[in-house]
Amino acid sequence: MSKQIPEIEESSKFNFITSIWIVPFIALIIAGWLGYQHFAKRGPEVKIVFPKNEGLVAGQSLVKFRNVPVGKVTKIHVDEETDGVTVVVRMNTRVYQVLVD
Repeated sequence: MSKQIPEIEESSKFNFITSIWIVPFIALIIAGWLGYQHFAKRGPEVKIVFPKNEGLVAGQSLVKFRNVPVGKVTKIHVDEETDGVTVVVRMNTRVYQVLVD
């Protein structure tokens, strides 16, 4: 009784697209789509200069138009050129028509 040793044929070509790369590729596509949606839904950023900060809090204070929230204060910093404060507001995307220069 002799044992037969199976012959193994080595592949000379490298198959770059294998099934193991499908999952990371799909995850990359989903992450790209979610990133695009996030930045596409962001409204314009508006800078407003006030002589002093009276009760505005970054991340909490809202900008209202006709008693409807249309934006949120994101940053507040001292503006040394005008001796006041600069308030950065992220507006909603749907109120772009209301904004004026």
